[in-house]
Amino acid sequence: MHLTIDVEERLAPAMQALNELHTTEAWDLARSALEKMRLDSGESWGEVIKLIRKSDLFHISQLCPFTSHGYSKPRGYAGDALLLDWIYGDNRINNAPIANTKSAELYRITTSCPAATAVRWRKQHLANLIDDSAMRKRNARVLSIACGHLREADESIALNNGLIHELVALDQDGESLHEVDRQYAAKGMPVVTTLAPIRDVIAGRLKLENFDLIYSAGLYDYLEDSLARKLCTTLFDALSPGGRLVLTNFLHGTRDIAYMEAMMDWFLIFRTQSEIVAFADDIPADQIARLHSYQCPTASVGYVSIRKRWIE
Repeated sequence: MHLTIDVEERLAPAMQALNELHTTEAWDLARSALEKMRLDSGESWGEVIKLIRKSDLFHISQLCPFTSHGYSKPRGYAGDALLLDWIYGDNRINNAPIANTKSAELYRITTSCPAATAVRWRKQHLANLIDDSAMRKRNARVLSIACGHLREADESIALNNGLIHELVALDQDGESLHEVDRQYAAKGMPVVTTLAPIRDVIAGRLKLENFDLIYSAGLYDYLEDSLARKLCTTLFDALSPGGRLVLTNFLHGTRDIAYMEAMMDWFLIFRTQSEIVAFADDIPADQIARLHSYQCPTASVGYVSIRKRWIE
């Protein structure tokens, strides 16, 4: 395969800015150059990534603990709960970089990007959804699918004040669930952890029922369309009448895609808003009371919210 993209030339302006100690400008130039290379290379993008990872800029990028965590995958998969903790600035497990170092400067810049901002907004939004469920129904039950470290629990007024009957935190990563138990269940929150492979949830092999809110933030970024629709239907069936299902997915056009893929080896399935809404295509229309979709303020993550009709 013949590549006409000169990676070093494309990254030269970013390296010059970096050498002149203009780090913020350098990283902005780098992201723009990576995006352009991704667009220009098309199906050859994978080959271009190999060249990018031989560059000086790639090796400098690994000084950022957020970036290097994504690339090294200490838990064996991309986008783990520890990576989200880096985005949140949560140091209960991760060790923050030493202040006034190159690592700290790069960390500040990379976690200020639109994608990371969208993940922080998502965490607060999930907490708001939990609180809304508590307001709508006394003793509401909540299910978080692929819950990670469940950091939205920190932000939920309802959870912190015992206004939720139960939140079931389900994940296939036992280390993540141990952290949930330690930080939330052990401190008296009505949180119950469930260790289960996502394939069992998709196949309907777990008994999930009577939830007033079910949400999944991040899982759908890794699911092919057929599995995404099947899981959506399974979760919808697990709702109580009047319950709400909220799903999220990163959007096409997110500005940081090339950086995530090239520097962090973090590959997602990016979708349009209409493709996210299509998760619900297999749910009978007469069972849906309300369906609406929306985006976060940075237009990086899309949402679909599906309300189950009350039985008359």
